Amino acid sequence: SELLTALLDFDYASSADYAHAVGLFLTPFMRPAIPGNTPLHLITGAHEGSGKSTLCKLVGIVATGFEPAASKHDQTWASEANREIDEQLLKLPELVFIDNLDHDVVLSNASLMRCLTNRKVDIRNRTSKRMETIEVRCTWMATGVEITGTREIVRRVIPIELRKSEEDRVGHLIPWATAHRAELVSM
Repeated sequence: SELLTALLDFDYASSADYAHAVGLFLTPFMRPAIPGNTPLHLITGAHEGSGKSTLCKLVGIVATGFEPAASKHDQTWASEANREIDEQLLKLPELVFIDNLDHDVVLSNASLMRCLTNRKVDIRNRTSKRMETIEVRCTWMATGVEITGTREIVRRVIPIELRKSEEDRVGHLIPWATAHRAELVSM
């Protein structure tokens, strides 16, 4: 299909990374048929500019018609991550996208772990001040450079490693996917 060919524009570290990227694209479409949890797709690369965020945006456009809202990881994210993840889940998103995790960050967030291991989670709604039980039905994506994780989270992650290519080979994919989305999802 055209999408599989377009995915080859990314410079994958291995053929397994390409296969994992194909799986990431299928996950939002197959999610309703999956009764349990789905793993976090962690797109990494040794350098900035390898197309990590573009790959996640492409997933969003193909799956939903829109670029996914990105949770930006910065110095305050570690202390605010539990609340941010909980607030995102209250919106019942199809995709959760955590962009640009800091260099050498260790994935070990309690709320993220809870969501990757439980089908339902209890979350305090900060507006109503009440606890709500949410079924976790989203596709998880995160990007970063040289990310590591605890043993508990690594087994719940599908890695996709991209190499930095000499030229921008993927910049054209966002407008292309937007213009051809109907054809891409009907294939």
